[in-house]
Amino acid sequence: MRLWLRAAMIGVCALVVFDLTRGPRLPVPPTSRQLVDLLPLVLPKNPSEEQRACLALAIYHEARSDGWAGMEAVAHAVRNRMDALLYPQSACGVVKQGGETPPCQFSWWCDGKPDTPRNRHLHQMADHIAAAVLMDQYTDTTYGATSFHATYVRPYWTEHMKKTVEIGRHVFYR
Repeated sequence: MRLWLRAAMIGVCALVVFDLTRGPRLPVPPTSRQLVDLLPLVLPKNPSEEQRACLALAIYHEARSDGWAGMEAVAHAVRNRMDALLYPQSACGVVKQGGETPPCQFSWWCDGKPDTPRNRHLHQMADHIAAAVLMDQYTDTTYGATSFHATYVRPYWTEHMKKTVEIGRHVFYR
């Protein structure tokens, strides 16, 4: 979504700055009407209940023992996947990618165990973080990471990725 928004804004600016019939000219400030028309592209939308719930479950199962910072980092990695071309464009699509049998993107999703959170407080915390990250209210602490793993493992796929940061019990990559 954010990449699409940037491309749309660049396209609008290019149309304002370059007139094919007259050549390049100085940029003309947009009118208030033009700005109002762009607001739906710029203002964050409230995430759907389903998307927020999917992201909250991922946060809870992946980072509930990592505190706020670790939970937020996992949320950003999922959000970054939503903006990347190689992944689904929704939180539920990212979380459920690969199906309910291995191999899947998140082991808790396809391990055959119930996914219902047991700790209400941590699940509420995950839900709050999910809503805020989906509405772009927090700065991405993972520096654009789309992948992560626990600190106690070293997956083969890390060889081809750039490590961005280590937060809580996870290492993040892009």
